[in-house]
Amino acid sequence: MVNPKTMEKTLLSKWCLIEELYQGSQ
Repeated sequence: MVNPKTMEKTLLSKWCLIEELYQGSQ
């Protein structure tokens, strides 16, 4: 079973990365 806290952190960092890319492409 995956640790929910770890999942949250991973998703959060992924989202931050996507946000950064999105902002940079504008």
